[in-house]
Amino acid sequence: IGHPVETMAYPYGATDRRVRAAVREAGYRLAVSSYATVNDERRDPFVLGRTEVLGGESLRVFRQRLHGDWDWYRWRTKDPATL
Repeated sequence: IGHPVETMAYPYGATDRRVRAAVREAGYRLAVSSYATVNDERRDPFVLGRTEVLGGESLRVFRQRLHGDWDWYRWRTKDPATL
């Protein structure tokens, strides 16, 4: 593609410490899981969360999603940053 690839997404969002260490060693700058959360400066850049955004939603819902108000799934799953 003519540019270095510096980011990646874990297949199916699956990661643990061993996988993240391999990603760092491979030279990536950051990676994302499928864990629904709001990222801040304290979040490990090799296990960033994601927020699903759907095209038909209102601006109000979009803002709520960016704030984390729709990330109910994170309360039911273990944060991959702890694995």
